[in-house]
Amino acid sequence: MSWLTDNFTEADRKVTSSTRWPRLRRFMHHPITDLMVMMLILLSVMCIIAEVLSPPGRLQYWLRIADNVFIGIFVVELSLRYVIAPTKKRFFRSYWLDIISILPVTRAFRILRLLRLLRLFRFGVMLDRRMARAARIFRRGREGYVMVIFAIITFVLVGALAINLLEGAHNADFESFDEALWWAVMSLIAGEPVGGQATTDGGRVVELLLMIGGVTVFAMFTGTVTAAVLQVVNDRTEEINMEIEDLTGHVLVCGFKRGSEGMIAELQVDPVIKSNGIVVITDHDVEPQLHASNVSTDRVCFLRGDHTRVDVLERAGVERVAMAIILPDKYGSLSDQDRDARSVLTALVIEKLNKQAYVVVELLNPDNETYLRMAGVEEVLVSDRHTGRLLGSTSRNRGLMRTFRELLTSEYGNQFFKMRLPAAWNGQSVGTIHDRLKLAYNATLISVERTGSNAATMVNPPPKEVLIEGDRIVYVAKKPIKKVK
Repeated sequence: MSWLTDNFTEADRKVTSSTRWPRLRRFMHHPITDLMVMMLILLSVMCIIAEVLSPPGRLQYWLRIADNVFIGIFVVELSLRYVIAPTKKRFFRSYWLDIISILPVTRAFRILRLLRLLRLFRFGVMLDRRMARAARIFRRGREGYVMVIFAIITFVLVGALAINLLEGAHNADFESFDEALWWAVMSLIAGEPVGGQATTDGGRVVELLLMIGGVTVFAMFTGTVTAAVLQVVNDRTEEINMEIEDLTGHVLVCGFKRGSEGMIAELQVDPVIKSNGIVVITDHDVEPQLHASNVSTDRVCFLRGDHTRVDVLERAGVERVAMAIILPDKYGSLSDQDRDARSVLTALVIEKLNKQAYVVVELLNPDNETYLRMAGVEEVLVSDRHTGRLLGSTSRNRGLMRTFRELLTSEYGNQFFKMRLPAAWNGQSVGTIHDRLKLAYNATLISVERTGSNAATMVNPPPKEVLIEGDRIVYVAKKPIKKVK
């Protein structure tokens, strides 16, 4: 798939040039960035708990400094997310709890510092997404239990710390944090104070909030169980839309059929494609399972709908895609001509909505290729025709399939790569470049693509052919050439 990747990076540059902060978007939405933020949230919560429980002194002083450092990091992180947010309304809707947790007012009073524990909710959300992407089984309802668990942890910690601060000095029931923690757990479960009674107005407010929290957790748990039973969590339309809004320069796959898992796996070999994400539009009732094909499900979004409709394509972010791959959906009772008609219609719409996207279409009938060429589609693949010729060639040349199998996969061995002609090689002959590739990089030149008025693809070009500026070289090697010697 590396020949496709070369075109992808060119289209990616065109699309992202009109979108602000493309590299910052990729960095902020990278899985490693999410993991680091989750670790910082846990460390900051531990720091807050230690600060509240520690007596006044040098330890508490250093804990406050550490907490200020965490607040500074979160301020920078949220500011960057605000910059790259597609809509500011969605940013505030997603991060309002985090904004409250870093407000300066939380430093004014000791009790208000507990508001910084609200970051645990965000940790739960991020962990939920990681688990949902890593194991699709959690989409059957189990991700809801993760949210319930973190809601319980947050209510218990906030309740125990608050009652210990407000009542510990003059109420024997809450003298130690252990007693306050046990009281918070039992009161949350029972829905009423168990193991002690508050004597101050602040303590009674904490009791009330903890009882409300217990009712809320019970409602969340009941709702999650009900959703799992009814299987309504399969419809993740809102979540998918929110994920797609974050994608820029991604790959759009229209249609899904047998073998598409391998195609997605090959696309993800390129780190740019894997980071930018892939959106698959399919009308299947059940979301396809990708784990058996070694596909990383992170940043792969399935959008249920008809890819010939403009509103569905816009929901998939068609105006921001770098590449669109259109497949004939072989499910249903449509004829091959009707399937090709749907593919042609989708290609026309995509070319109209995003002229800079690199469009690849698979057809069933070669007679329909003319319409796609007229529409400006860059690549057209007629699967049956190529399959037939491949069968004929491998039958005529016994054992040839092993060569094709290695070249067409990135899992092992050699594969195709493509690069622009380096400036240092301009004006040199094919024979010279062929020898240089073999000796310096153990690569074999396959073809030369020439653009401009003399556009042509020369497979196995003659050794005396002179390469000129703008040519692209297709070669076979075990790894791409990063730096020309």
